[in-house]
This record gives sequence, C-alpha cells and structure tokens, in this order.
Amino acid sequence: MSTPATHADSLKPILFDRLSAGDHDAWKLLAIVFFGVIVFYLFSLSREFQGTTVALRKMFPKWSDSSITRLDFFVVITLGTGVAALLFNPSSSFEAMMAGLGWVGALNTLSGVSVVPPDHARTTSPHGEKGSGGMKV
Repeated sequence: MSTPATHADSLKPILFDRLSAGDHDAWKLLAIVFFGVIVFYLFSLSREFQGTTVALRKMFPKWSDSSITRLDFFVVITLGTGVAALLFNPSSSFEAMMAGLGWVGALNTLSGVSVVPPDHARTTSPHGEKGSGGMKV
C-alpha cells in the first residue's frame, strides 16, 4: 500500500536551485525568461513605459539621458529576469516566456501605462462607420 502524496511532494524544484545544481535545462529556461523580458520591455517603450528612469534621474541628476536609458534597460532586464524567474518558477519554455512577458506587463500595469496610446485610438468602427463605434480602452 502506497502512502498518499503530500503537497510538499508535488512542489517542483525552484529554478535557482536547479541552476546551482548545473541543470542545463534550467539555464535554457532562464534565457527564455530573459528574452521575454527584453521583448516586452522593447514593446513597452512605444507605450510610454518609463521603467526606472524617473527614479534613476533622481539618483543621478548629472547623468545624461542616454546614460539613464542604458542603465534603466540593464536594471529592468536584469532585475526583471530574476524576479520573474523567482515569482513564476517556470518549468517549461512556455512558462518561462510567459514569466518574462508577464513581469514587464505587471510593471506596465502598476505604472499606469495605457495599452492603446490615445493617438492610436480607433475613430471608426470595424465596419467603416464614423463616430465612436471603435474600441476604447
């Protein structure tokens, strides 16, 4: 007679434990999280995502805009990959990509970035009718 599985038995190993054990699949998953963070970060820039630039400008007021932008990219990507991997603990390529995309998406939501910029809002319905028949977010 076998003993029933407990909740602790069903927990998957934490990604960082697998990395420290030298698991090559875990490194692949971390790279996919990293890629997902970069992709959504770059997409978010077109949606007026500020990232950490406001805080960095306060911390380093004499730095140029290009230096702040580069540092922001490094901070968001590096910390984003670590936080996404820790919070989501992906065990498949799909989960890893969603962890990366989800992290920057959560930052967008928390910072109040709109999904659709106002200048891109539809002014006609999908059927070509004029007026406010389009989608508004």
